[in-house]
Amino acid sequence: MPDQSDQSEMPDQPDQKVYYLPVKPDDLNADYMTIQETAYVLKCSVTKLRRLFKKDQAGRLHSRPGRGIVTNREGRARIYALTKGAPKSKTSPRRQAA
Repeated sequence: MPDQSDQSEMPDQPDQKVYYLPVKPDDLNADYMTIQETAYVLKCSVTKLRRLFKKDQAGRLHSRPGRGIVTNREGRARIYALTKGAPKSKTSPRRQAA
């Protein structure tokens, strides 16, 4: 019977919080990048990219080899064009005091 302390230590499984953090790519001019590397290059969050990919009905922004999301140069150019003029946050205009 295995000891329970051995099961709690699983170094091979990545931390869930790490997935949503942008990561600096090894090569900034690489043909293909992960979603984390793309978020770092485009200076946005991984969550924002995932939402953008979900809205993309044509599937032109990314490809999925296996389970990971990967972007190519053309896809990154489209993402940049889509997000370049987008507001940073959705805030309503402030009302003036009466």
